[in-house]
Amino acid sequence: MHPYFDNLSRDGWLEEARSRFGLTLAQARRIFREVHGRGAPDWDAVEAPAWQIARVRAAYDLAPLPAVAESRPAEDGTIKYLLRLEDDRTVEAVYIPDDTRATLCISSQVGCAMACDFCFTGKMGLIRHLTPAEIVGQFKRVRREVEGIPGIPPLTNIVFMGMGEPLHNLDHVLAALSILTDDFGVGFPARRITVSTSGLLPAMQRLLAETTVRLALSLNGPNPEKRLAVMPVEKAWPIRDVLAWIREWSATRGNHHTVMFEYVMLGGLNDAAADADDLIRLLEGVPGRVNLIPFNAHPGSPYLRPDDAAVLAFHARLRAAGMHVFIRKSRGRDVLAACGQLHQENRRRARGESIFPLRQT
Repeated sequence: MHPYFDNLSRDGWLEEARSRFGLTLAQARRIFREVHGRGAPDWDAVEAPAWQIARVRAAYDLAPLPAVAESRPAEDGTIKYLLRLEDDRTVEAVYIPDDTRATLCISSQVGCAMACDFCFTGKMGLIRHLTPAEIVGQFKRVRREVEGIPGIPPLTNIVFMGMGEPLHNLDHVLAALSILTDDFGVGFPARRITVSTSGLLPAMQRLLAETTVRLALSLNGPNPEKRLAVMPVEKAWPIRDVLAWIREWSATRGNHHTVMFEYVMLGGLNDAAADADDLIRLLEGVPGRVNLIPFNAHPGSPYLRPDDAAVLAFHARLRAAGMHVFIRKSRGRDVLAACGQLHQENRRRARGESIFPLRQT
């Protein structure tokens, strides 16, 4: 068995094509487009001269797409896909339609090492990183599943907000992004891709230096003390240091909406008026958009979803301070597809646990 061609980044393949296989830039791009743009399932389906394909297939195989182990439609049209990888591990991807557009939430790891206390995925710990082929494969698989279904809008946005911390798997995520955004690859607009992080500062700096995707930073605490209580990453990369760098970076870029801030609201813990005031002070002078995310319950969680009045009051307080703030509508909560709810369903079944969510009020 050969290595998978699909794990090569765009630049990695172009260098290989020139130095190892003697292909011109145009020839290399054609093969890249056949595999990623047209989606050829095997080398026999790649439309290129036989001598070129013979050289490449002697060194590389094409990766199979993840298999759909299960799909679960939610009442709001969201579809959660449990995708099986070659080693029998599974990850979850979520298709989220909205009128004429649709967002795909994809995973970057099996499990997660960040151990955010409110997140269901964090309870798994990190099992392994996904390869570039497995990351891009989620997009290709779900696109194939939904295309042609009447009333289903095509994929218009991608968010790296599924299982895992994308920047903990930075090399593979960057390779996947190069495949997704290259005009000779999938050709997906970089500005329609958002990568979420808990705040791994060196990796953030590299991501924003090497790509033009959008970044979403998870805050989830209005001050360092409350953030540390639910996000251990605060010890390694203090939020004040991360925000100081964003302030400086934004000033040089002049783009006030490249970074978004995600704030999971935990009932009784970070949703009070005093918390809103702390958050206003924390983000003073930092341009960007704040997304408020009312907590989505999952089995075994001690946290509560805040009531609507608290969410609206928090939102109003931030708006009054001049902040660019939105309340994110939770999608797919009835099938555990919402933010913070993703987890390997087959592992829960094996332990005899319910795969359905707790009743949420």
